[in-house]
Amino acid sequence: MEVKSFFRKRTPEEMQEELKVERAFTSRDLVERIWALDENNEALEIRTLLIPNYFISGTKSHAKASRKDYKHGALIHVYQPETQSQAYEYPNIPLISRMRSFEETFRQIREEEINFIGITWHPVQTNDRRWRVVPFDVALEGLKLYNYSCHRTSPIEIEEKYTNSEIVAKEGGQVLCKVPSRTKRQERYNITLMNVPLLPGREKNAIILGLKSQYGSGRESKRTTFLHHLRYEFLSGPKSSDVFVFGPHDVAAYLAVIKKFWQGLNNTVPLEMNPFPLPSKAWADYYGKLCNNVMIYDPTLTSRDKLRNLHLDEKCILLGRSIKVKGPYETAFWDPARDGHIKNYWGNAEKD
Repeated sequence: MEVKSFFRKRTPEEMQEELKVERAFTSRDLVERIWALDENNEALEIRTLLIPNYFISGTKSHAKASRKDYKHGALIHVYQPETQSQAYEYPNIPLISRMRSFEETFRQIREEEINFIGITWHPVQTNDRRWRVVPFDVALEGLKLYNYSCHRTSPIEIEEKYTNSEIVAKEGGQVLCKVPSRTKRQERYNITLMNVPLLPGREKNAIILGLKSQYGSGRESKRTTFLHHLRYEFLSGPKSSDVFVFGPHDVAAYLAVIKKFWQGLNNTVPLEMNPFPLPSKAWADYYGKLCNNVMIYDPTLTSRDKLRNLHLDEKCILLGRSIKVKGPYETAFWDPARDGHIKNYWGNAEKD
């Protein structure tokens, strides 16, 4: 299936033909080298491993090792209350807990030692207590999908008719969203965001921890199906599949909910309780370079030059390292005065 041009990435062949390519033989200072790339004129060829060795051991391809890493890789546990009653009295919104977790996790670790692929937390109410997981790349790719919906197609549709029940105050609302596909000629995905905090009150701190999504008519995005396959293909223990992994379409849908309730209803609760890292413009630009200006040497490939684009886990690792190098407030934090509106991060791309 052909991806829409808005989401297309440069291939290694195109990088070599169109850009000035330099090589990096060490992970030390790698973030700074990528951060400083001129996206229109420069590229970097990485000649060192990013996938942790313990995922490569026993495999015949880096592709398979990356799939294992994306499934079982290290996660940052976001500070959170442990019970519903603690959540009702918890003083911090998700943003504060997330930034504190970043600062303390990265304080005593060197850039090249960082292999985290995302963040995680667990619910404190409802019957679904699966750990929630947000890979770092999902936050960026979800924002790009939201940008696409704002500039290159009709906006993400939000249906709020199921949000007026009295139970919303305690368990959150169910919001139906229609999110564009990143593939050409594909229909929109019907996604229901569940346990969305919509009303002010102490209950919202417990509600947000149970946020999840459900796809209508059994039709999931390719990314979500890929993640579901991973849970069983690399099952290594009774808890290894006991997670809920968010995908880009979920993030894009939640951002649309924020806009709907903030601008339409003057309700900032979904924004205040947003559990996903909201990128700075500089972090979004850095992510763009990971997709379009960086390639990596892979000795397990059969091609002549053995070069490929970064795998998902490798992007996540380099995103995590950038939080360490540049700081949480320069990367995983949106400052409207500094960054402008998030819907305009990719606002100048040509229309499909």
